[in-house]
Amino acid sequence: MTVFAILNASLPDKIIEALSANFPSDFQQISANEWLVAARGLTAKDISDKLGITEGTSGSAIVFTTAGYFGRAPNNIWEWLTAKIAQV
Repeated sequence: MTVFAILNASLPDKIIEALSANFPSDFQQISANEWLVAARGLTAKDISDKLGITEGTSGSAIVFTTAGYFGRAPNNIWEWLTAKIAQV
């Protein structure tokens, strides 16, 4: 699966609603206005469209496709990333 990062959301409650509706078991919150989303066969624009970011109905945010990851975070985030990236 591809993992996407949604960053700097202006209306986090709207993004959470859209994530819950479109990716109920494939997102992980990493901060109050940032999430990771795992999806197969989608682009960053597709994710933005599905979450209402492109049209602005869910406010503004930035969607990135991840090519790698590294850093310091709680264990649950690393576990989620490992599980989602391993799914082919």
